[in-house]
Amino acid sequence: MQRLMARKEKVIQDQAKGILDLFQRHRIHYLRGKGAIEKPGSATAQLGDGKIIEVPWDRLIVATGTQPCSFPAFPFDGQQILSSNDALCLQEVPASIMVLGGGVIGCDSPSFWLSLALRSRWWRPRIVSSLSPQSMKIVPR
Repeated sequence: MQRLMARKEKVIQDQAKGILDLFQRHRIHYLRGKGAIEKPGSATAQLGDGKIIEVPWDRLIVATGTQPCSFPAFPFDGQQILSSNDALCLQEVPASIMVLGGGVIGCDSPSFWLSLALRSRWWRPRIVSSLSPQSMKIVPR
């Protein structure tokens, strides 16, 4: 599992560097911080150092990233109830795992766990709204 985690970290670093290189090559201005759209064509950004700058734009891509969503009845504890981020940092393969969720990670991770010869179960509540009814018929396979 340690080799798998080391590989995961290397892939993440390589992908992040590659994306930043592409941004630079294509003259895409990348800002990291908190932003607010003040008016059409203008936003403000508070950067990591606290500096606030005005950012004019013709077209805006809002890429907020993702964060795992916990349920009040099942708060993440990092031991038995894991977020998808926690699961990607496990140091050993558990005896079994149940995946709760129907998003991209929830649908994809059972096959990952099966590849490690781990008994896995998948519970998909009716939250998969982005898939067509035809797709939903084949997802449980």
